[in-house]
Amino acid sequence: MTSQIKTKNSIYVKIISFFLVLTIGAIFLILHFAMSKATIKIFSQAENQNKQIIITLQAENTENISPEALLGKIMSIDLELEASTPSTSENIPSEKAGGQVIIYNKYSKDQTLVKTTRLLTQLGKIYRISENVSVPKGGQIKVWAEADQSGADYVSDAIEKLTIPGLWPQLQDVIYASAPNGFKQESRPGYKVTKENIDTAQNNLLTEAKKQGVEKINSLLTDDLKIDDGRLFIKQEIISSSAINDNSPEATIKEKLTIYGLVFSMADLYKLAEKKFSSQLASDQSVIEFLPDQYTYKISEIDVAKNQAIIEVELEAKIKSSSHPWLIDKSRLVGLNAEQIKEYLKDEFNIEEAEVKFYPFWVKTAPKLKDHIIIE
Repeated sequence: MTSQIKTKNSIYVKIISFFLVLTIGAIFLILHFAMSKATIKIFSQAENQNKQIIITLQAENTENISPEALLGKIMSIDLELEASTPSTSENIPSEKAGGQVIIYNKYSKDQTLVKTTRLLTQLGKIYRISENVSVPKGGQIKVWAEADQSGADYVSDAIEKLTIPGLWPQLQDVIYASAPNGFKQESRPGYKVTKENIDTAQNNLLTEAKKQGVEKINSLLTDDLKIDDGRLFIKQEIISSSAINDNSPEATIKEKLTIYGLVFSMADLYKLAEKKFSSQLASDQSVIEFLPDQYTYKISEIDVAKNQAIIEVELEAKIKSSSHPWLIDKSRLVGLNAEQIKEYLKDEFNIEEAEVKFYPFWVKTAPKLKDHIIIE
C-alpha cells in the first residue's frame, strides 16, 4: 500500500515538473519576444554630390569688380583658316563607257584642264574627263573619263594616245592622254560631300585654330601665365563651305575666327567654386572632402563689351548629412546580425558609420517584430 502511494506521488511530481518547465519556457519565450529589440544608431550619411558652379571672370582693370568674381585677363587674336577632308567615295552607275586615263604634260608649264575636257581617239570617238585637274609640267595625273555618248560602240581595249582637241595644235603633241585599261561600260568612281565630311573638315579647322591660338597668345605671356586650349573661347564665322551632295573629292570649309584666351589662376578658380558649392548645400549638410580628380571647367560665354567671361565649373564632393532622410524597410533587417545590418546600410544607403545594439544580452539578431527595431 505504501509503495503504491509513493509511486502515485512520484507521477504527480513529474507531471507538475513538466508543466512547470513548460510554463517557465513559455514565460521566457514571451519575455524574449516582448523584451528583445535592436537599436540602430546612424551617425551620418555620406554621399558624393556633383554640382555645376558658374564663375564670372572679370578683367583686372574692370570697374566695380564683384567680390565673387575671378580676376584675370582676356586676350584675343583673329585668324582666317581653311581646312578640308576627303569626301565620301561611291560608285556611280553609268550607261556610258568609262575608265581611268593618264594625262601627260611634257610642256614647260603646268596645264589646267576643266571638267568635261574632250579626249579624242584616232577613230574620232570623244571621251570627257569627270573633274577639274592640274597637270604639272613634266608630270602626269590620273583621272576618270567617260564616253561622250552612251552605247557599246565606245567600249574599247587599251588606247595608247588620245589627243586633247581643245588645246592649241602645237600643245597637242606634248599634252595628251592614254587609256591603258581601255573603256568599259560599268560603274564609275565618284564623290559625294556629306554632312559628316563637312563636320570633319570643320573639326580639323578648329583643331588648327586652337593650336595657333595657344601659340600666338602664349608668345605674349610669361612662362608662369601660359595657357592651354582649355582656356580658349572661339567665335566662328563661315566664309565659304562645300555644299552637301557636291560631287567633289574634297569637303572644304573656310572660316574667320576670333580666339579669346583667358588668363587666370586655377587655384583661385577652384577656391571660388568650392566656396560657392558649400554655400549651396542644405543647412544640415557639410563637405567631408572635395574630389579634385573630378574637377572640370569650360568657358561658356565671352562678353567683350563688359570685358568678362562666364566659366562653368563641374566639381564633386563627399558630403554628410545630420538629418535622417532614409526610408529603411525594417523587414529587410529581421534576422540579421550586427555586421549584416551594417553591410546592408552601406550597400543600400551609402551609410558608412552605424552602431547596432541588441537587448537583452542574449539576443544576437534583429527581432522578428519590426516595431522592436529602432532606428535613430
